Formats: sequence, C-alpha cells, structure tokens
Amino acid sequence: MIGSNRNKRRSPVRQQANVFQFRRFYRIYSCLVWGASIYDPGGYEQFPTIDIDDEKFGNAVREALAASRASPDDELWDRAYDYRRTGEFKKTDRTMLELAGVKSLRTLYRGAGSVSVWHDENSITISAWKNTGVESWGPVRNYERLELPDTIKDEELGAAIREHLAISKGA
Repeated sequence: MIGSNRNKRRSPVRQQANVFQFRRFYRIYSCLVWGASIYDPGGYEQFPTIDIDDEKFGNAVREALAASRASPDDELWDRAYDYRRTGEFKKTDRTMLELAGVKSLRTLYRGAGSVSVWHDENSITISAWKNTGVESWGPVRNYERLELPDTIKDEELGAAIREHLAISKGA
C-alpha cells in the first residue's frame, strides 16, 4: 500500500464517491465534481445491507466512482443543487429511515460513519470524516487519508473502506 501524500496535486478531473455506514446498511453514491463535489442525483446510489462481503462492497464503490461525473456544465450543477432546494432529498431520507427501522434522522445518524473515496489518475484515496451532528461531518484529528493504487482488488478496497469507516465511527 502507498502512504498518504497531502502535497500531491489533484487532477482537475477526478471521480468521487461517498460511503456512509449506518447500523443496518450502507449508502454508496457518486458525486458530481469540478473543483468542489456534490451528490449527483443523476448518478449511482445503492443501499447494500451491512453484511455485504468485502469484494461486493469494493465493487459497489468502484461502480459509484465510475458513475461520478466531472463537469463544469451549469445545468448539471443546477440540477444537483435543485435536489436539495426542492426537497427531493427527502425521498432519500425516507428510504434510509425505512431501511434503518427508525423514525428520526438524529437516530439514523447516531453512530454512523462516513468516508469519501477519490479516483485520481492511478490512485484511489480514502478519507474518513467525523460525525459532528445530523448529516454534518468534519475532519478527523491526527488522521492521514489512505492512498492506494487503482489496481487494488475489490476485496482489498472493500476491507480498506471498512477500516476507515471504523475510524470515522470512533472519532
């Protein structure tokens, strides 16, 4: 495995997926990126159960990365922002509440973990986030993100993501 490298310049065209771990399931989705990143309502989103094996888990994250779109197109960004502005995101919230068997977002996010996964040139980078409240995430103290070669096997990728989700949950 390759260690973290904070000084590495990011490619302007990169792919990003986010992974959340809840008590009963994961949420894996692709992002629209161009400098910044945001949930892509036209992209990939899956809710695999918590008992998914590492290989299938890693493969699902790779599929989300492959579906990630890098675009400066204002229409795509407007659509992504409209997803929040128009309340369309509440459908996803209801789906997650139902899958978790809970009634509130506060209960859903209690004990949750989150990582961002980037595919940039020949590497995959995993970064854990600390839960700072309902749907609110911040940096983990004294934490180095993990950089892996993009040739890593799905099983190894899935295991590495689980390790960093554990770091996120413990932060």
